[in-house]
Amino acid sequence: MQDSELERIRQEKLRALQAQNSGEEDSEAQLAQEIDALEAMVRPRLSKEAMQRYANIKIAHPELFLQVLIILARAIESGQAGNGIIDDEAMKSLLQKMNSMASKEFRITRK
Repeated sequence: MQDSELERIRQEKLRALQAQNSGEEDSEAQLAQEIDALEAMVRPRLSKEAMQRYANIKIAHPELFLQVLIILARAIESGQAGNGIIDDEAMKSLLQKMNSMASKEFRITRK
């Protein structure tokens, strides 16, 4: 191969990598916007204590935070939030339900 061909191939690969990276950045930015929109809908509906619990979950358990956010947003949209304000007791019961669903263990015994 000649140097001009190698340079052309390098340029094509560089362009492909840059396009791939910009696509990933766009999808990350879109995801961040969707999370911000959900938070903007949920936060005003939380009581002071529930908001503190929500903030603690966001900091300590980011993977759980997203699940809680989605469940709260669905509850608010469907009208299951009752009077519109989610209090600390409702937040605790939601977290307990999520914990019990995640921690089911199966034991298999052989005879």
